[in-house]
Amino acid sequence: MAIQSLDQLLSASPGYRLPFMKTTATSQAAGRYHSLRQVAGQPGAGNNPPTGNGEIPVMSTAGGITFPAPSGINVNYLAQAVIAGSVQGTLMLYDRLWHNSGLSGTTTTAQTWTQAALTRYSDGLGVEMWMEIYSSIGTTSVTATTTYTNNNNVSDRLATTTIPASTVVGQMIPFALAAGDMGVRSTTQVLLSASTGIGGNFGMVLLKRIADIPLNATNVAAVMDTFTIGMPDVNTNAHLCAALLCSGTSTGIIHGTLQIVQG
Repeated sequence: MAIQSLDQLLSASPGYRLPFMKTTATSQAAGRYHSLRQVAGQPGAGNNPPTGNGEIPVMSTAGGITFPAPSGINVNYLAQAVIAGSVQGTLMLYDRLWHNSGLSGTTTTAQTWTQAALTRYSDGLGVEMWMEIYSSIGTTSVTATTTYTNNNNVSDRLATTTIPASTVVGQMIPFALAAGDMGVRSTTQVLLSASTGIGGNFGMVLLKRIADIPLNATNVAAVMDTFTIGMPDVNTNAHLCAALLCSGTSTGIIHGTLQIVQG
């Protein structure tokens, strides 16, 4: 059953308080996102996704936040976040739905794969498409264009982004979808406008954003209560990860707790 009243929320509380801590990592610059999935801490660091067709990561996949499964037909909700950072930024908490790696920054023909159908948020509504850097792909800024199927199941849609010069390991870069699209069901290829200078290793990521947590003051916890955070539901098999919208060239140390309630 779903939690539909304050009494039901109180009955479900405190649920599970999940510790979260990530050590500092080198990010590219202010205004850039940096993945925390492969940064040491709690949860432990994940691995590079499989190359080519990639995989659909689940809760048991290394690198995600874990929590007990609810009983019966109960639903998981994110009820509270208490997070502090040694630098300012905005923490994006998300469910990582599909990812791959092994793409090259020097290949200027289409790089293709066959993506398995999403098992969470399969209608694609609200699903975002990103790129993640696993090893340096050079110093030349280029445009990347992907082909995808949107939330209305219309194929051969095009999304673009700019890969900045001198990307760093862990950098995440969002794609802008075609006008009118509200999400992605699947993606099939990426095409670079030119060589970035180094082949390196990057991959694509489809994700569903759960919450954005502003870290406005250094070493002072941001507290988002049930009503502020909006109690978004969290899939029982979610691969729950975080990325930081950075304010400089370091992610800083990030730590705190997330509260999951079930009802």
